[in-house]
Amino acid sequence: MADFFEWRSNQTNIGRLSGTCTDFNLTTDINSFNASKCPKVDGGWSSWVNSTCSATCGNGIQSRNRTCDSPLPSAGGKYCEGSNEESLKCSLTDCPVDGQWGAWSTGTCSVTCGNGIRYRNRRCDSPPSSNNGQDCIGSSTLHVICNSGVCPESCKGSRKKPESKRMKARKWKRYQYRQLNRRADTHHK
Repeated sequence: MADFFEWRSNQTNIGRLSGTCTDFNLTTDINSFNASKCPKVDGGWSSWVNSTCSATCGNGIQSRNRTCDSPLPSAGGKYCEGSNEESLKCSLTDCPVDGQWGAWSTGTCSVTCGNGIRYRNRRCDSPPSSNNGQDCIGSSTLHVICNSGVCPESCKGSRKKPESKRMKARKWKRYQYRQLNRRADTHHK
């Protein structure tokens, strides 16, 4: 009832009131109620109500609220002291970290002159995957064509395949045959 009269005293557009009010199972005529006999009731805080953490993993902020309604202040009682809101740090499980590729290594060319192949490697370590994060996507090895410059004349023959014993034997027989034919030609002349 005291709250009603406190509210009523702040209203300017309301004329005379009539009726009854029931509070705590007591019915009182509004015009005969004496609010000055009501004891002052200081306000009290409700329990804290927590919000969810601002992060889904790692560290975040969690706020909590309370209201000055347990009980409400009445009959000139004091409002609750302190803040109705607080922010706290919240810490959840570590966040997943997806792996990222490191820099490519630069290998050496497979030949010292001419065109060859250079193999390059990289590692999934910048950072490595952790806490159920994804591994790096793509290949860890790459081959590229490399050119180590023009080969000197002395090296050009070295690119031929080595001759087999059979091929060497055939060439030797042809050589001997030509030599015999030359000798025979010089004797007949």
